[in-house]
Amino acid sequence: MLSLGLLISVYFIISTAIDGYCIWGKDSINFVTTGQFGDFFGGVVGTLFALTGTLLLFLNFNEQTRQNKKEAFEAKFYEMLKIHNTNVKEISVGDKKGREAIEELTEKLHSIFIEVESAFLRLKSIQDPQEIETNVEVLTQIKDYINDNDKVLLLAHKLSYGYFFYGIQEYHMTKDKNNIIYHINLAITTLIVQKLLSVNEGYELNVSTHYNSTLGHYYRHLFQIIKLVANNNILEENEKYEFTKIVRAQLSDYEQILLYYNSLSVMGENWITPLGENEIKKMSFIARFRLIKNIPYFYIYFGINPAKLFKTEKNVWNNLGKDFFETNLEK
Repeated sequence: MLSLGLLISVYFIISTAIDGYCIWGKDSINFVTTGQFGDFFGGVVGTLFALTGTLLLFLNFNEQTRQNKKEAFEAKFYEMLKIHNTNVKEISVGDKKGREAIEELTEKLHSIFIEVESAFLRLKSIQDPQEIETNVEVLTQIKDYINDNDKVLLLAHKLSYGYFFYGIQEYHMTKDKNNIIYHINLAITTLIVQKLLSVNEGYELNVSTHYNSTLGHYYRHLFQIIKLVANNNILEENEKYEFTKIVRAQLSDYEQILLYYNSLSVMGENWITPLGENEIKKMSFIARFRLIKNIPYFYIYFGINPAKLFKTEKNVWNNLGKDFFETNLEK
């Protein structure tokens, strides 16, 4: 607007000069003509300059509003981060607390996963449906389903984390008896309980142990922090990444490992939905903000390797010259 006003002014002055009028000279000033000059500049150019001032005032107000919203967001973000650290300190398993307890929980989940895998192997070899308290038709449907190894592996993750979270006898992926998953869930539970009842006392697993009260609020709150950042319409994408990087910096190696396995469960699937997305802004939270970038190479990942699960997203980030994982997890 300023440039337009200046251009009009220059054009008007040059045009009047060509017509033979000059502002100064030997002749007396013609105030009628100069008054018309003033009316022109005041009515046309002056309006443009006034409008410029109004627009600048609006932009300044808009920027102040944006800054106030950003400051309010930052205050809420850091307060939630403070609560997250408090949640970590409150986690306890036996005599272990905080991040040491999370390492212990990761190992307990691994132990349950081993039992679930073993139960699936036994389920494949069962011939008598009475062993799992079902009938021939259901057993046939079960075997048809579990012939797909990829399906079985993902299902093993969902079941093992469900048992870990709610207890072996309490977890049901679905209550729909027409769904084959209901019968597989019931069969695996039956086989694990049979084994636990047959082993000596002191075995590290039992049917009643669960960690919902230990981890439930921890993951709900962590998810809300990332969601707060992701849904903020004031921040640019690079700013959102910087804030989530602050969150990631608070997560220990084992917190990131357990977060990964939580994402493979029914309870945590929103962390990895959708999978296989090629556009960063549309990726799941874990992939979009690389929340498990620092998971260690030395850990022996049971079940689905994270590098395999996020293969598409990993390639997208690598093509941008940025590492999805800090180290190569596929070795």
